Amino acid sequence: MNGESWFGPERIANLKAISLSSVFAVLVGFALWRFIPTPEVAEGELLSYAAGLLVWPALVLLLMVASCFRTFDVVGAFDPLSGAESRRFRINARVLQNSVEQSLIFTLALLAAAASSPVVHARLLLALCVAFCLGRLLFWVGYHVGLQQRGYGFSLGFCANLGALLMALWFA
Repeated sequence: MNGESWFGPERIANLKAISLSSVFAVLVGFALWRFIPTPEVAEGELLSYAAGLLVWPALVLLLMVASCFRTFDVVGAFDPLSGAESRRFRINARVLQNSVEQSLIFTLALLAAAASSPVVHARLLLALCVAFCLGRLLFWVGYHVGLQQRGYGFSLGFCANLGALLMALWFA
């Protein structure tokens, strides 16, 4: 460890950011649960409803893909093997990669939750979808602001993934 303490200043700052972002995610999740209206979903239509909700994470991913169009970057970036991409482009590419990975988990968990849950939980599916999309957008913005600021969005999206997965397991 090169003589450095495991609990050096950078590690402590990261742990504080993780703690704050976790509290933020719980507070946002509670607010969403409290204020999102209950959608009208017919009995037996919850899986279709959840599939329809997935248009929103898809839209977020599409925006992230568009942010990686090389026409929006420096001229040298047109050659993808040159390594000339701007910092903004590299951040957008990493955000996109992470979001694709997180979206796969979310999609599978949300559909599994919808397939096994009673229709009265449509509001929870909606809240999870809003939390996930908001989390991905905050992660994206936070990544551009500073490395520790991306944690707020990551925590919110992770909690949405975890919530959907726990919901699927609970009703399975």
